[in-house]
Amino acid sequence: MAPEEQNPKLLSPLTLAFVGDGVYELLVRKRIVEAGSMPPKKLNAHKVEMVRASAQAAVYDGLEPLLTEDEGDMLKRG
Repeated sequence: MAPEEQNPKLLSPLTLAFVGDGVYELLVRKRIVEAGSMPPKKLNAHKVEMVRASAQAAVYDGLEPLLTEDEGDMLKRG
């Protein structure tokens, strides 16, 4: 990837959303696993509950006041 393509401000909103969803899901999986061992079906059910759009919107609402203007703009684009 060329250096100018690595600037998040130059990426399309769909690309930002794709990457952001992957990062967010990984963080959610880490948190679930740290909470304790459980069967894979239960792990997945917890993950789905936390990464669905309505759950992400609730997280955004809580974080939005803490973000810098640039961070807020980037989140809205993605």
